[in-house]
Parts: sequence; C-alpha cells; structure tokens
Amino acid sequence: MADMRRITVFVPAYLQGSKLDSPIRAGGLHSLGISLPIGPMGIIAGLSVRIFKFYRPQIWIAWVFIFVGYGLVTRLGPESSTAMINSYEFIGSTGIGMLFTTTYFPGRSVAGSA
Repeated sequence: MADMRRITVFVPAYLQGSKLDSPIRAGGLHSLGISLPIGPMGIIAGLSVRIFKFYRPQIWIAWVFIFVGYGLVTRLGPESSTAMINSYEFIGSTGIGMLFTTTYFPGRSVAGSA
C-alpha cells in the first residue's frame, strides 16, 4: 500500500520537474496509466486464483510487472511522449493491481477456518 502512495505522489512530482508539466496535467493526464489498470487487474487476478486454486504464480507475475514497468519509468525524460509515460505506468500498475488482491490469499490460508 505504501508503494502505491509513493508512486501516486512522486511520479507526478517528477513529471512536473522534468517535463515542466502543470500540476493538473502531471496528476491528471500523465497519471491515467497509474489509476486505470489497478481495479480491473485486481479482479482478473482474484478470479484467476479462484479458478486455478493457487496464488503464487500471480504474485510472482505481479512483481515482474512492477519491476519492469517502474524500471522503465526511470528511463523517462523531458522528451518522453505522453503515450510512453502512460504505457510504462500502465505496466507497473498492472502488477500493483494484481498484488493488491493476491496477497489476501496467503494470509487467509494460514488463518484456517474459524
């Protein structure tokens, strides 16, 4: 959860500094890639755990998306296009959406039934 807060605060601040974006453009248009995939990917990952009856591959895949996506974000610069910014953010936030829902299952599996 803390990682999501860092991303939603520091990526727009970075874009304001590097691309000289206005706060509305940096927090609005350039942050669509952060906010759009989280909900749908959380639903898809949760359904896949329910269908396939295991959760570890989804967690590993989520971390791969996060590392690749936000690793690519570090390559952004003043000349980066809006499509590039949103695409890289979209990849990383896909992993965050998957991770939000799949980390519920390991804690639930050790708790047992009450």
